[in-house]
Amino acid sequence: MYVYSLIFLCCVIFVSDGRRLRKRSVDCTDGIYQHEGETCCLCPKGYRVSHHCTSRNGTTCQLCDSGTYKDHPNSDQFCWSCKICDPNANMETKVRCSPYSNTVCRCKEDHYCNRGDNCKTCKPCGKCENEVKTKCTETNNTVCEDATPKSSETVNIVVPIVVLIIVIGVGVVLFIIYKWRQKTDKPVSDTEVECLKDVDINKYLTEIVEHLSWKVMKRVAQHSSMTTATIDNHEISHPTDLRERTYGLLRDWSQMQGLYKAYPALIKSLNAIKERRTADEIKKIVEKGEAKAQT
Repeated sequence: MYVYSLIFLCCVIFVSDGRRLRKRSVDCTDGIYQHEGETCCLCPKGYRVSHHCTSRNGTTCQLCDSGTYKDHPNSDQFCWSCKICDPNANMETKVRCSPYSNTVCRCKEDHYCNRGDNCKTCKPCGKCENEVKTKCTETNNTVCEDATPKSSETVNIVVPIVVLIIVIGVGVVLFIIYKWRQKTDKPVSDTEVECLKDVDINKYLTEIVEHLSWKVMKRVAQHSSMTTATIDNHEISHPTDLRERTYGLLRDWSQMQGLYKAYPALIKSLNAIKERRTADEIKKIVEKGEAKAQT
């Protein structure tokens, strides 16, 4: 009799847990995720996870702070930084960032960019000496009426070929110089790195990311033992915007290093992967900013 009672009790607990799990899944309108053996509700877009669910409590979500966003249901504890429309690149804000969506930028008046979501700089619209065939738009330059005489067709063929030869020659020379500098650059010493401490690098991230390619930043993260999942998350989050992808990874990497350790760690990592020139550019940015702050 005791054995039968014990079996009946186990069945009741199993069914009860199953109902509780199914109920939690039904209540999760934005989806579910697994955390430490528990089935938790995803936070809706515009929110991040403040506390993961437990066996007693559901997921606690918190609205993204100003300047950050999440545009889909998620299980992340951090929101993404909003895109900044750089006025120095002739760009302005078309749609402001909200907790639910990223900033949308556009070119300033009389400027254009034909690179779509990969646009980083808008160029001034061209001016026509003769009639305008097609006016400049936000995504296309001005098209002028062709006033070139037919007798110049030969020149139009020869000139691009000459320019191409010159460009190739210059490229070869620059490549040789680059390879030579790679061989002659000496690795940064521990003494040099020690002199770079006590600088909060976060205020220079926007400028620094202009000198960092996604490929280089990814190598820095890998060299610093950052998890592949974290790196892949940025790649998935920004499949077309390399600048935002690089900025997000740089920001998270900097936070992982610590407030005053990120700067020397970045310089040391860049030199370790033979990116001395990039390291020198970043040092110039920080040194200029610190000198300006002291005046």
